[in-house]
Amino acid sequence: MQPQRTWMLPNMMTRTITLTNDVISEWRPIEKLKEQPVEMDEEESKDEGGVPNTRIDFLCENVDDTNCQAIVVMFLQIPFEGTEFAAPDIRALQATENDSLITRDLLSAYSRLQEGNCQHTPAFLGTLEEKQDPYSWVPGGYTFFLGFTKVPGVPLGTKCMGEGVFYNLHPKKKEAVREAFKVAYIAMTSCGVREWLDRCLNHLVWDESVGKVYFVGDFGPTDEEWEWNPAWWRRWNLNEGESVGM
Repeated sequence: MQPQRTWMLPNMMTRTITLTNDVISEWRPIEKLKEQPVEMDEEESKDEGGVPNTRIDFLCENVDDTNCQAIVVMFLQIPFEGTEFAAPDIRALQATENDSLITRDLLSAYSRLQEGNCQHTPAFLGTLEEKQDPYSWVPGGYTFFLGFTKVPGVPLGTKCMGEGVFYNLHPKKKEAVREAFKVAYIAMTSCGVREWLDRCLNHLVWDESVGKVYFVGDFGPTDEEWEWNPAWWRRWNLNEGESVGM
């Protein structure tokens, strides 16, 4: 299997990302966490109604306080397959505005979480939208950044069933996690937001010092009415070792 190519330009790790929300904050990338490209040629772009793009998640540190870390997600337009090495003025003809559904939904979800003062998800830090310069992949194309805080605690599990912190906890601690999960889920959904996650325990972070669960990952807005149901413990694989009658 060929390694996935990266669309991250070398200067990305040396730049500063200025996010604007209620306040302005500056962040410096220190690690690339993951990259998810959506590559397509021009015909596929027309058929699917979108443009090729990539998403890159960065771990960042605050310029003024390097002990303060955040996750900044970058959405970047990339050129059609087969035109990667065409002249810049040719690639510039592909430039478009950001019409990505996921960026709109992420921004809407984090805005709702902020308005609802949700304490069980990362805090929204703001956004930055730029046009790509003449030396980028698609000159004049979009680059969109969205940032949120890195929450305290440890992931309750991994992507593998039965593996991780939760499964090694004492039964009473597991019950405490389940109750904290319920509080967190109700807090999130009361803001009109649901998770866009695969319901693996790596998306749940446990801060034992305060008995708190955080959801981490992608979120989306929803206007559906929702009520808590204990079935959500099972759906998130948190029912292992539960007490009878829970």
